[in-house]
This record gives sequence, structure tokens and C-alpha cells, in this order.
Amino acid sequence: MVMPLSPETMRILLAACIVAMALLAILYLRRRELSTPEHIACGLLILLPLLGPFLVILLHPGAPRQASYPWVKPRSSSNT
Repeated sequence: MVMPLSPETMRILLAACIVAMALLAILYLRRRELSTPEHIACGLLILLPLLGPFLVILLHPGAPRQASYPWVKPRSSSNT
């Protein structure tokens, strides 16, 4: 018979998922140009467990940063 996950293991996995989602949101924000108040607001929003990281990514705060590599050209919107 297979033993189900113990509550301690489930808590550790949940905490790891929350930390991973917050890290993804932080990495996403690094690619956006934000003012200081916007950085603070989004940083505080990331601290909300589970929902905060999703909101930060869905809201698309700020504008995308310019490419730091001059040889990388942005994608064109036309399919020609």
C-alpha cells in the first residue's frame, strides 16, 4: 500500500511553490521599466501568497526594457 504525502511534506512543497512563483514574478519585473513607487507596489503585491505573483505578471506593469544586446532585433508584427 502506498503511503500518501505527510502533512509536513505537503507544507514544504506548498512553501517551495510559493517561493518559486514569487521568484518568477521578481524575474519578470526585472525586464520591465518601472518607477520607484511602481517597484515598491509590485514588490508588496508579490508578497501576497499564491495570488500576488500571478497579478504582477497579468497586470504588465511598466514598459518592456530596451534590448541590452544591440544585435538582437525586435520581432516584427508582420508575417511577411
